[in-house]
Amino acid sequence: MKYMNDKHQNCAFVVDADDLLVGILTCSDIRRYLSRNSTYGVKDPTLPDVDSCLIISACTRGIRYRGRRRGLLTCYPQTDLAIAKELMEARGIKQLPVVKHGGESQKERKRRVVGVIHYDSIRKLLREKMDRQQSTFQSRSDKDLEEIVTNRS
Repeated sequence: MKYMNDKHQNCAFVVDADDLLVGILTCSDIRRYLSRNSTYGVKDPTLPDVDSCLIISACTRGIRYRGRRRGLLTCYPQTDLAIAKELMEARGIKQLPVVKHGGESQKERKRRVVGVIHYDSIRKLLREKMDRQQSTFQSRSDKDLEEIVTNRS
């Protein structure tokens, strides 16, 4: 929590000894874990707290989809931004790990993290693209208007 707070990070990826993705830890995961394991505000020394719980016990390690347990939601570098945005909106998440494709063996099916895409970054990128298009359109309209005015003179 301290690292995430100090670095202004929304999440941390949890990897195994081979640097392969096994989970995602968010502040919401930590709050959810602690509230599940609390006695409604009463400090119980037998229950885990933030100073003693292991990351692996609090992180998200998969999702439930149509009643079945699935792996972590990820995307690939080749994934279209619109698809990544739809995935995040459908699951109500703000970040999505970008991973390399794995192989056929059990170990290779795990994913190596190559990056993360944030929902707000996609929105910002789309907004900038729309602004550029609008600016280009405005510039063309201004030139067209100048040409019309020049031709009438």
